[in-house]
Amino acid sequence: MKRRQSSLSFRRAAKVLQPVFGSYENASEAIIRAIQASSIKMAAKTPSPYHPNPKFSQNSDVDQTWIVGEGGRTPSPAVLENLQDPELRDRWREYIYNGGMLLRRKELTNYLRPTTNQVLNGQMVHNVKKLVTKWNLAQVLAWVSTRSYHEVVQISCDDPWRSIAAAKVARPGYRYANSLDEAGIARLKTRQKHAQIRAVGWLRHVTATKHCGCGSAKFPEFEAWEKCSCLSEALEQIISSVDRKDLICLQREDSSLLERDIALSFKLEEFRLSSANGPGSILFSRSQTTDLFLPKGDKGGRPPSYNWSEFLEVATDKIRHRGGFGRGWMKADCVREMADWCSINWHKEPSEGMIKEKVDVAELMFKQNKSKH
Repeated sequence: MKRRQSSLSFRRAAKVLQPVFGSYENASEAIIRAIQASSIKMAAKTPSPYHPNPKFSQNSDVDQTWIVGEGGRTPSPAVLENLQDPELRDRWREYIYNGGMLLRRKELTNYLRPTTNQVLNGQMVHNVKKLVTKWNLAQVLAWVSTRSYHEVVQISCDDPWRSIAAAKVARPGYRYANSLDEAGIARLKTRQKHAQIRAVGWLRHVTATKHCGCGSAKFPEFEAWEKCSCLSEALEQIISSVDRKDLICLQREDSSLLERDIALSFKLEEFRLSSANGPGSILFSRSQTTDLFLPKGDKGGRPPSYNWSEFLEVATDKIRHRGGFGRGWMKADCVREMADWCSINWHKEPSEGMIKEKVDVAELMFKQNKSKH
């Protein structure tokens, strides 16, 4: 198998970072900003072409100004800006972008990770594994595609999926704690969108390179994410599970059931998760998710498939017939009756925890139907 290069040209580096920043152009600008901040360093592979300015001519190592555009806002390096000779300009462009100057792949890979002020540690992994009972949509996608609690923690750092709908708009003459004007809220939404693009792009990259092995292992001439479809397949598995009612999605605000078309209306190919409710507002049961999509290496096999649609229909009818839960008929009574129903009709019985979760969902369905009439 072809060995992966440890150093990359500027053009290839932008291709590596493309999924994280949404486009090749954005990735190129991001590399320039990283070089300006010394987050990524460039080294000259060979002596540079002739340049009228001695500052740029025949250097053996890189100077920051080689790659800094005017005000840091343009992807054109400063070294190209004052060259009048088209042929010399093309030679310099080829030198800078196509291999005369190189970036280390390891530094680029570190730069891929979502930006965060939090330091990942064992306590954070323990919290998301044991203490947090519900995961948002991004966390579930991270779990299904990697089966790694560490990646679930990583994608949720700094919470780019938080809801900002409740942010207060400051009115003239009034002051509110943590309030923003409309322009401030617009900037916050833009930053959140960029954080989501970066987080999902990073997840696509890390899935292909660390967890599924189908990208770089089979197609060394490509970056792993270019040929790997595992993240898209993980999304399809989530949608199929919701369709079968094996996986229930809830609204964060009031724990009400979400319709599938509302909850899962986003486009993965655009490297972002977007929906009417916001991906941070769409919640799934953590235990239900990990029971359905087992960790790698689990010897228990996939849990048996049950017809949960039928179960929910029967349970909802029981609750409707009784007029809801009360002193004469408690939720525990419904759980016992549905366990007996499973044994009679399916000749096998799910765990008590799974039955309780589905009875909770049936109760939500009953309440929603009742409010419509």
